[in-house]
Amino acid sequence: MEFIKALWNWVVYSSADSKKFSLTLKGIAAFVITLLSFRYGIQNVQILNENVSVLVDAVVAFVQDAVTLVSIIATIYGAVRKVVLTAKGEAATLK
Repeated sequence: MEFIKALWNWVVYSSADSKKFSLTLKGIAAFVITLLSFRYGIQNVQILNENVSVLVDAVVAFVQDAVTLVSIIATIYGAVRKVVLTAKGEAATLK
C-alpha cells in the first residue's frame, strides 16, 4: 500500500515543488480538454453569416492547435524533468 501511495504522489505532485500538481499531469489534462473540444467543440456553429462563421472556425482551430502544442510540450518537459530529478534523488516527492 505504501508503494501505491508513493507512486500516486510521484505521478500527481510536482517533482520541483510537492505542494503543486505535476506539469505532466497538467499537460495531459490540457490535452484531454483540447481533444474533447475537438469532438464537442464550437467549430462549425453558424454565427450571424457564413463569413463570420468561417472566421470563428479559423480562430477556434488556431487556439485548439496552440493549446495542443503547448500541452504536449508541457507534458514531455514535465515527464523528463520528473525522471531526471528522481534519478538524481532531488525530486520533492521523494523527500
